[in-house]
Amino acid sequence: MRFKITLTLVAILIILGIAAYLFERGGVREQQEASPKATIFPAFKTEQAAVISIKTRGKTVSLVKQDNWMVALNEGYYPADKGEVGNIFKTLNNMQRENIVSTDPNKYPLFELDPANGVEVKINKSDNTPLAHFFVGKNGPDLISTYIRIEGEKEVFLLTGMLNATFGKELKDWRDKAIFNLKAEDIVRVDITSPKKKISLIKDEKGNWEMAAPEKAKVKKDVIEGMVNTLATLKAYDFEDGANLKTCGLISPSAKIQITMKDNSTFTLLIGKEKDSSKRYAKREDNPTVFLVQNFDLGPIMKNTSELKEKP
Repeated sequence: MRFKITLTLVAILIILGIAAYLFERGGVREQQEASPKATIFPAFKTEQAAVISIKTRGKTVSLVKQDNWMVALNEGYYPADKGEVGNIFKTLNNMQRENIVSTDPNKYPLFELDPANGVEVKINKSDNTPLAHFFVGKNGPDLISTYIRIEGEKEVFLLTGMLNATFGKELKDWRDKAIFNLKAEDIVRVDITSPKKKISLIKDEKGNWEMAAPEKAKVKKDVIEGMVNTLATLKAYDFEDGANLKTCGLISPSAKIQITMKDNSTFTLLIGKEKDSSKRYAKREDNPTVFLVQNFDLGPIMKNTSELKEKP
């Protein structure tokens, strides 16, 4: 009996949510302009964008176009995640001037479209000429729509899509988290050196892997492929800017992983101390950036000889 009552209440809540959503969308159509689905920023051109400023509750992220898009940091610039920057422009070009839910400035805080609560987005040309300036508010009643407001205009729009997922990101999520961006098939050797031992894995001309040190042995195909594929596209979880290398265990690393490519170029990853039970410090030998990498992501790489060796 209780289960039926609970199920009924859930159904009622769902129906009320849908009704509220339809009410907002339907009631607003009476206020719509005659030309539906006009683009919110009709004059916007992606190629003209040079600076993107995103302010969320007092914290500002600045993206600057140089040769590529970069994230501005206190100590300089860091490559931005190309996919996330691309999502900004894709979303912006798909915003339609429809579904006006309010024109009352007193209601802006209700929709989280005021400077104190909303996500403020400014996109300028290289000469600081504005291309777009708007606020992203909270989700709509259906949770898959979002309120937005254009700076200088009264209308509050309810747009389809979870726009906070596109614009309301933390600083770390705008940065390119790739530690390596290599072709796994071009890796021909992996050397893992720790204070106690060294494991050397080599691929022959036929594409078969074998262990050369600490002993000569065949290796498990699935294990070595998992290791190589993980190394080739290893990503950070976060960044530890301004970190002390000694404190992080990166002066005397717990492991040093050298990747050799078929053109004889090499890349080296230093593995440091654990920051907590799920993450540890890491950095490339040729780059000052200190990364935080999840232990889970290092699992396929940090194998011992018994896990690598193929059983006779």
